[in-house]
Amino acid sequence: MAAVPLAIFVLCFRQYVLPPASLTAVLVFPVSLVLTALLQFFISYAMAMLAFWLLEISTFIFILFAFEYLASGHLFPLDILPPLLKQILYLTPFPYQMYFPISIYLARRRARNCGAGWRFNASGSS
Repeated sequence: MAAVPLAIFVLCFRQYVLPPASLTAVLVFPVSLVLTALLQFFISYAMAMLAFWLLEISTFIFILFAFEYLASGHLFPLDILPPLLKQILYLTPFPYQMYFPISIYLARRRARNCGAGWRFNASGSS
């Protein structure tokens, strides 16, 4: 049922909604979204597994999601970070949850350069 409010939102703000930058982005973006959803699921699942060893895990979940909000590109684009910090951040799963799929959609990352991100997504998803 989320499709109806989303369609209304897109219709109201259609001059600000960008179409995919290329045909390749149209084909590659859904694959990236599926891998991102799987990565997010398995991170949440791993956090839920802490409940078998700890009585209270809400603090860990809050810290993880706060760091995820900062390190995944929700708050600001990761392009503004210094190159060294950006390289270190790419070793974590966080940029692949938001920044990576959006960069594919906007064609800032080419399909031939997506291999490393997809390998990271797939390794976290399996």
